[in-house]
Amino acid sequence: GPFEIVGRSRPMIDIGGDYFDYSPLGPRGMIGLMGDVAGHGVPAALIMGLAKGAFAIDPEQRIDTFLGRFNRLLLETMRRSGMMTLLVFHLDTSTGVFTFTNAGHCYPLFYEASGGQARFVPCPGMPVGVSRAPVFQVRQVTLAAGDSLLFYTDGLVESLDQQQHPVGYQAVNAWFNGCAGQPAVGILARMQERFDEYTQGQTPTDDVTLMVLKRVD
Repeated sequence: GPFEIVGRSRPMIDIGGDYFDYSPLGPRGMIGLMGDVAGHGVPAALIMGLAKGAFAIDPEQRIDTFLGRFNRLLLETMRRSGMMTLLVFHLDTSTGVFTFTNAGHCYPLFYEASGGQARFVPCPGMPVGVSRAPVFQVRQVTLAAGDSLLFYTDGLVESLDQQQHPVGYQAVNAWFNGCAGQPAVGILARMQERFDEYTQGQTPTDDVTLMVLKRVD
């Protein structure tokens, strides 16, 4: 339909713990997610693999139901030794209604073309793998023509420049504002360029993952 979506992940080492995915649900819908496993290497990749398997088994389940089921799976499998932040969303491509729930993940940035300004969409929640009785909130925004959403892992905001200053949320907001008028692939490329300019070749301290969803008409 009238939507573009693109994502890219840069692992800190050969095996990363970030995960993003999306899948169409017939002609009028899409479901997707972005997550960040605590830690790095093989243990983190194992939890990421559990998330991918849970997402692939039944992509049409309600997003809050998915989080609850995956939380139980993680607790039973890892026995409280694994934790993951996770944002799960559903998009109705006929109306532009974007619904998401959040388990401790970074808040998405929503750019509204009519106002020319991006804002964070808060949706607090506990990471999965921590509690047996978590409560997950559900939020909605509606994407009109030219609107876009940016999803990211904390490796983006916590990476350092040569003076050991972190990127921070304000810089990410400003970068997104400066390129949100481009197609989704252009937004992603420009965000990565700004990140590379800021960090100036510093050794990464975490995986960095970005995903952009845009309504083009």
